[in-house]
Amino acid sequence: MCTKAKKGNNRKVQINEKWESLKEYVRVKLSDEKTGEIYGKRKIDVEPVFGFLKANLGFTRFSVRGKQKVKNELGFAFMAVNLRKFTANNPIPIADDKNNLLKKVPSKILLLGTFLRLVMSQPLLPLFT
Repeated sequence: MCTKAKKGNNRKVQINEKWESLKEYVRVKLSDEKTGEIYGKRKIDVEPVFGFLKANLGFTRFSVRGKQKVKNELGFAFMAVNLRKFTANNPIPIADDKNNLLKKVPSKILLLGTFLRLVMSQPLLPLFT
C-alpha cells in the first residue's frame, strides 16, 4: 500500500545488527574525551600533509602496483614535502665581499641539489625490484 510497486514485488527493508552495533561502538568511542583529543591532534599533525600532497603536488593516485613499490612512491612524495619544508625554513644568507650579511633568501635554489644528493646516495636497485 505504501509503494507503487506491482503486487508481489514488495520492497524489503533489512537491518544489519552487527553493522549497527559497530557504528554505535564507534560513536561512543569518538564521543569520549580522550579519544577526541587524539583525533584532534591528527587533524593538526597528519591531515595537512596529505592535503598538501593532493592539492599542491597533485598526488591523488599511485602509478605503481605492489606494496613495496607503493611504499617507495609514497616515500618519494613525502621526501618532496619534507624538502620543500626544509628549503622554506632554512634560508641562505647572502653576503657581500666584506662578509656583511645583505639578506636571507629562501633556499629553493638548493632544493634540486639536496634532492640529488639524497637520491644519488641511496642504492637504486631495491627501488626497481
